[in-house]
Amino acid sequence: SDDAEVPTYLWDLAIFPDITERERRALNLLREAGIRWWRRKVFRCFYSWFHKEYKEYKMFRCTGRQQNLDAEKSLVAGRECVERSSGATWWEWRCGSRPYFWRWPNEYRVQIRDGLKLWIKNQLPRWQVPQRHESNAATRSHVRDKLITVRERGYISMGFIIALTSYFSVPKGDNDIRLVYDGTKSGLNAALWAPWFPLPTIDGHLRAVESGYFMGDLDIGEMFLNFILDEEVQQYAGVDLSPYFPDELTSRKLQVLWERWTRCAMGFRSSPYQAVQGVLFADEVIRGDRLDPTNIFRWDIIRLNLPGSEAYEPSRPWVMKLRTVSNTAASDFFIYVDDVRTSAATYEECRGVSRRVGSGLNWLGLQDAARKRRDPSQLAGAWAGSIVNTDNGEVTLSISQERWSKSKTIILWLREQVMAGSTIPFKQMESYRGFLIYICRTYPAINPYLKGLHLTLDSWRAWRRVDGWKLTMAEIRAAL
Repeated sequence: SDDAEVPTYLWDLAIFPDITERERRALNLLREAGIRWWRRKVFRCFYSWFHKEYKEYKMFRCTGRQQNLDAEKSLVAGRECVERSSGATWWEWRCGSRPYFWRWPNEYRVQIRDGLKLWIKNQLPRWQVPQRHESNAATRSHVRDKLITVRERGYISMGFIIALTSYFSVPKGDNDIRLVYDGTKSGLNAALWAPWFPLPTIDGHLRAVESGYFMGDLDIGEMFLNFILDEEVQQYAGVDLSPYFPDELTSRKLQVLWERWTRCAMGFRSSPYQAVQGVLFADEVIRGDRLDPTNIFRWDIIRLNLPGSEAYEPSRPWVMKLRTVSNTAASDFFIYVDDVRTSAATYEECRGVSRRVGSGLNWLGLQDAARKRRDPSQLAGAWAGSIVNTDNGEVTLSISQERWSKSKTIILWLREQVMAGSTIPFKQMESYRGFLIYICRTYPAINPYLKGLHLTLDSWRAWRRVDGWKLTMAEIRAAL
């Protein structure tokens, strides 16, 4: 949950296994001093970089009419970074975040500072339909609270607006909602283009664990909202706040209250691509030099342990980064959108991996959501839809009981539909197929059985046989 408490005991007990109240207060005082030092460090780091990068530019006093546009952009962005850092606590980014662009690789510094330049394939929309409010009072209050958060953090702010986007709520648990920002209804998503991109799978994670290994979990806070939305697109990403802030309409004597997105909101076509691209650059920075003997992610060789080879060991991964001295798989981490999974041979080293990843994210100006940290365990929770356990001398892969039960329900439904007649509800079957494809990540052996679903769903298309398979070119020519 977004309002969950930070499990501070994970850090406290690592320092004092039998912590007393006096020791806990002492740690809190040290953290207060530490966060003040960190805030100054961020400012001094930016100040030093800025004057080295733009030697002729006066940061606090403009002396000429001709200004360096790139320096101006860096100064504005840097000031925002420092301001947001000044509002952070030891555990939370209470004022939101902006990537510390000067610490990123040179080849990506402009993109992370100004936002990725988006591909526009069609005319951008002029959609200005007023936002409808929620009819339920409790839901309306939740929506307002979510909007207040993104407004206070400057992710939505004032600016010139040509078109609006919409938003709606969906239930999240029993007493909360998730606010979905919709770029489709307005036509914005239809005007943008984003390329396909891969995501890590559970197979990659399995290459980094062996029996007895430990796994930890982190979460990147406000994943998409960490990244700047292309300024050219911001004016087409307006938000109608009028239904939820009538008091502002009255006090400011406005007819409508429109603001616009400045960050990559979930629901925009380009947001996943831009956010994942940024995280991949962060991934490379965090990993560092693999040959550095002090690097926790160090490894020596890639070992192929393939079936049929003379030295094949069935209990070990087929491909793995190996440390030759200990003959063990190297410590590693994997990022699935905003979910980070760490792994290492021992509990202490896995904690070190989690610390390195979390501190690396913070160093780059991305949020490590401490409230979602999970301590290393051989019985880790789900990651990318799959559960990996490494206890009892083996590595096992499974899914949650809830997903397993739903899978069985779907299969029984399919059987009933086939037995009942010659028609099957298309939309329902399409939805179930999507879920079963997700299960295939954990159990790839069921993939061949999904072929029947694919053929059935596509049987309405032209040039298909009765059994759903495509006609050959010879058969098509004969039909013509």
